[in-house]
Amino acid sequence: MVHTASSRGRSTWAIIGTVMAVLATAHCVAPSPVVGSSAVSRPVVLAGVPAIPPDSVPAWLYADSSLTTEPGIADKFMRGVIMIRFQVTASQRDRQAAITAVHGVVVGGRRLSGQSGDGIYLIRLPSTSTNAELFAAIGVLNRMPQVRYALVNSVRTGG
Repeated sequence: MVHTASSRGRSTWAIIGTVMAVLATAHCVAPSPVVGSSAVSRPVVLAGVPAIPPDSVPAWLYADSSLTTEPGIADKFMRGVIMIRFQVTASQRDRQAAITAVHGVVVGGRRLSGQSGDGIYLIRLPSTSTNAELFAAIGVLNRMPQVRYALVNSVRTGG
């Protein structure tokens, strides 16, 4: 079900299209390698979960080595990374509880204009997570009342 529709009835692909358009304008966070560079860099992670999402997307998320595939999903998506948007009424404690429940850490995000600082968080699961664990975590998050939606961070690769 995660592949086709969220628990709130919107098409996952429609949400992805909207979110990807927003993230396409994001700024990169240092230190991150330049795409195509051989430089090695540690991902930037934030301690705790901020009350509003950061307004940055690290470049390492878009490296080929960060992308994976899954049968039944046309586009590649970021390995172990979940896009999550909370209900506007979700407190910082609610947000922290959701991300902690799936053992995630905030690695970036994008604030949405006109949304009082609200927006999309990018969270990364532990590096040993499989695609099955990623989809299970998305399911857990989408069942939480404080979560508006959670989904994979797809990267459109085809025409």
